[in-house]
Amino acid sequence: NGRCKDASTATNNIIKRMNTSGKVTALNWGSLTACFSTFDCASKVIRGRNDRWNQIIGSSCTGAFLSRSKGVSAMANGFASYGAFAYILDKLVINADNKSPLETKPLGIEPKSKI
Repeated sequence: NGRCKDASTATNNIIKRMNTSGKVTALNWGSLTACFSTFDCASKVIRGRNDRWNQIIGSSCTGAFLSRSKGVSAMANGFASYGAFAYILDKLVINADNKSPLETKPLGIEPKSKI
């Protein structure tokens, strides 16, 4: 009976740590996603274009925003590193799709496709 209680206590402790860790991870990803979505949308509205550069701008601004508590230097570093990462990922996807990185679509009503 003593071994069962020890195993049960150990299992409960592991589950509690996993829940705590899971909550922190979820909050971090939620913050990252909310920031990126906000800056990506703002970039679309400000620029009046819906293209891949909005994602790069949104990523850069997210990096700066998430580093704001560490000072201006960290914000600049976050801006550059998040933007560079997004640019590299975008280039990898472009190479796979054979599309131009400057391909743009105007905001508003999309043209109807011919069927």
